[in-house]
Amino acid sequence: MKQTVKRIFQNRRRRILATVGLALALGITGAQGIPAAFASASSGYQFSETLSEHSGQVNFCGEATIVDTAQNRSWDLSNTYNNPCSLTSNLWNAPSGYLGVDAEGLTDGGMCGFTGYAYNSTETYNFGVGANECGNQGCQGYYTIAYQGNYQYSDGQYWGGFDQTSPEQNYYC
Repeated sequence: MKQTVKRIFQNRRRRILATVGLALALGITGAQGIPAAFASASSGYQFSETLSEHSGQVNFCGEATIVDTAQNRSWDLSNTYNNPCSLTSNLWNAPSGYLGVDAEGLTDGGMCGFTGYAYNSTETYNFGVGANECGNQGCQGYYTIAYQGNYQYSDGQYWGGFDQTSPEQNYYC
């Protein structure tokens, strides 16, 4: 009986050590083809333009972000005139269709793709899109260029072309 219990504990200990060893080996070597975990970088919100709206002057700000597995994200933020690029005060809820964003995915080798413009479908002050446009292009730098197109009520048309660029991050290494 004593020998049986001892053998059970030895077998269990071997399985635990093998699992821990495999986990450490993958963590140290970085298992080829697996993207870098949690690596992300952002341009931060940058002022794009001021437009005349229903309630007066409104500031629009944009942000480019690269996150997780080289996902490209673009954001558009609207604030009342006196406080541009704030996520906490003087927020202006843009009507449906006023905030337009597009995210381009790029690598060291050039542009991989883009999301195409998308527009907010409900009233909001912050709207974004995100997609993995590049996929696994191998170990290299990945980044995002974000574009915004904002509707100006007084002119009845979209204004934009403003862009931000995220810092470059290495993935799939």
